[in-house]
Amino acid sequence: MTAWNIKKVKIADLDYFFQEYTLHSSSVLPISPLRIQSYIRNLRAKLDDVALYYIEDQNQIIAFRTVWADEVQVGTESVRFAWCSGNWVSPEYRRQGISSLILDEMFADWNGKLMFTNYAPESLAGYLKSGLFHLQRSRNGSRFYFNANLLELYATRMRNKGIQLVIWMANLLFRAWYHVRKYTFAAHRFPVNSIDVKQESDDYAVFLAKDSMFKRGPKELSWILEFPWLEKDANKIKIYPFSWKVKDFGYYFIKIETKKVIVSCMISVREGELKLLYWNAADEHHELIAKWLVNFSSKNKIKMLTVLDPSMAKKIKEIRNPFVWNRSYSMNIYSTFDVPENKLKVYDGDGDYIFT
Repeated sequence: MTAWNIKKVKIADLDYFFQEYTLHSSSVLPISPLRIQSYIRNLRAKLDDVALYYIEDQNQIIAFRTVWADEVQVGTESVRFAWCSGNWVSPEYRRQGISSLILDEMFADWNGKLMFTNYAPESLAGYLKSGLFHLQRSRNGSRFYFNANLLELYATRMRNKGIQLVIWMANLLFRAWYHVRKYTFAAHRFPVNSIDVKQESDDYAVFLAKDSMFKRGPKELSWILEFPWLEKDANKIKIYPFSWKVKDFGYYFIKIETKKVIVSCMISVREGELKLLYWNAADEHHELIAKWLVNFSSKNKIKMLTVLDPSMAKKIKEIRNPFVWNRSYSMNIYSTFDVPENKLKVYDGDGDYIFT
């Protein structure tokens, strides 16, 4: 077995590493320039935090992992840990234990305190096989499909002509039903004084921290918005394995005011895919946000809407909506250390979900 040498890059050295590496190597990039700026300016990061781990063979990166610092409330303590975010091994080097080797190094460097959420099936299996992680929180929401194209959604599964034909026929039926739903849906009308929609944060969007398990507040939100991981660009960058440049991406902040209550929420829209991220509304007022999400999805011909919060997802199913289909979609948070149950909330935008 090859004795692989794991190389590490600390927060303080990320900028220098990227400039030197991209100038002198044709290898795959282990981190994008946008993530570097985000990691460096993370309010919870320290200069000596290791943020990037990678292994080279013949002067080419064959595997890497990236992590970023966060905090979680455990009892009366604020516990510092790292999110696992970015895990890649070159296809010809897979199933050789390389990824696990890096994971063990991360575990040691971060004092046994790591978390991850919602990974691809292959990565999830690797994490669980390590025996380091245990399920801490499970939130069962839904993904709602509207202006979707099944040929795009299932492109990687069309291995033979038989499967291609089945998906092609299913897509014809889906698209036909989509047009019926689109033209027959009547937008919700509900008694409001005003609905304010902005693409930049405002005072009413700052509603976190007190009841948040990950303690994200106004400062953390400002950091996330100022240093996103995605930028609008039609040119795709193939040398980095994960998303970096997209055709369309943006955040929206919504305030709904009625005679009795004011509720607010934050969403992101990436190339027609809408995600609910954060909200400020008691359970009995979730219907206001649900109706707005449904109306927005219909008006803007959203491909799919993802809501991980069970209460909010249930409310969308209960009200009139134009969606063609929905399925269960969960956020599972795994941790190497115990986070006892408490009354603090996990929001859809927690983890790295808000960045992508």
